[in-house]
Amino acid sequence: DAKGEISHFIAIERDVTGRKHAEEALRLREATAKALLNAPDAAALLLNRDGKILILNRVAHQRLCTTLGVPAEGDPEEFLGRCVYDLFPPELSSNRRERNEDVIRTRKLSRFEDERNGVWMDHAVFPILDSQGEVSTLAVFSYDITILKRAEETLARSLDNERERSRRDPLTN
Repeated sequence: DAKGEISHFIAIERDVTGRKHAEEALRLREATAKALLNAPDAAALLLNRDGKILILNRVAHQRLCTTLGVPAEGDPEEFLGRCVYDLFPPELSSNRRERNEDVIRTRKLSRFEDERNGVWMDHAVFPILDSQGEVSTLAVFSYDITILKRAEETLARSLDNERERSRRDPLTN
């Protein structure tokens, strides 16, 4: 019957329209998440429990390329699915694996600084829990704090110089 066919057609049209709206909303959420991920000037990675890279931003991509000694011209997605521990020198890899396993075991944030080749980094590793309260993934953020460390060193030297001057009488030395 014609009336039934029209109703069926209208239902299909509503379904298609609803799907288009849902797809557009999803696309907008993905674009927003990508923009937020790339906005800070910090390396950001999402790792699974085994250290495989699930998500990374442009800064993390650049730093990984620098660590590997390769040009940072490629797509950040080239690192997706790769184990982050395989991308580091052995000692650094071992250190990062131990720290991440500690975060998984304790379910607590780990924050630490380190220096490599004159570059100081401040790292934060956040556990992300699943519905059972177990760590499912790790969110890792790394900030370059080299300028801050150099300023601290300069301030410490100035303070030492001032202390030394305060101990000496300029007239009698």
